Amino acid sequence: MRFLSIFFSLLLSGGCSGRFHSIEPSTRTPKLYERTDFTVLLTADYRNAYLQEEVALDMPTTIVSACPDEAAAEYVQDVFSNTCMRVYTNPDIKGVELSGALKNVIALGVGISTGLGYGDNARAALITRGIAEIARLGVAMGCNIHTFAGLAGIGDLIVTATSMHSRNNRAGILIGKGESPEQAVKEVGMVVEGINALPAAMELAAKYNVEMPIVQTVNAIVKEGMSASDALRTLMDRNRKNEMPQGYENI
Repeated sequence: MRFLSIFFSLLLSGGCSGRFHSIEPSTRTPKLYERTDFTVLLTADYRNAYLQEEVALDMPTTIVSACPDEAAAEYVQDVFSNTCMRVYTNPDIKGVELSGALKNVIALGVGISTGLGYGDNARAALITRGIAEIARLGVAMGCNIHTFAGLAGIGDLIVTATSMHSRNNRAGILIGKGESPEQAVKEVGMVVEGINALPAAMELAAKYNVEMPIVQTVNAIVKEGMSASDALRTLMDRNRKNEMPQGYENI
């Protein structure tokens, strides 16, 4: 089963609002975290059609209604629940938003790996270690670790890193094949959120002193001009480590 995830804008009379899954630096602080309001994450089981088509065909869909105001989250849950849409609530809005932004960076890396000709083992490794990086940063920022094992975390990451409908995956493939990031974005023809999220991702990693080697490697390729093959080789040559998470084992 694959999961397809996107954010959509939603305005409520109670003052909660939706935002897209992107983070940008703003006077040394990413704008995404300047306020806590409303976010909804759409996650759908998909096979051959794009999300909107499947929703229109009443195919099974699950969404996460994330808001620190439980009543507001439950209001959205009630509005969207029906025979083909199941809604979960989650108070961890920061964790949901962080997952939605950083999965685009990891998906870029997976696409680059695919463009270089690497296979399923590399994709699985990057997805698995990628969600570990996102979770490490999230916990350091005060997010709930369980968010990263849910629809907003690993579910969103899986589809964004594997679907050919994913702009970030497709752009990464083109970069891996030798195109510049600018050429890749032009060919995709839409916003590639992972590229825009990189500066804030790097800033957050430094601010919270969290090791994020995949994010750093993607940044070296996209922002610093390092060749994709050299960057991924450097990633593989890192010091050997224990797989078990470090720093939040008791959470």
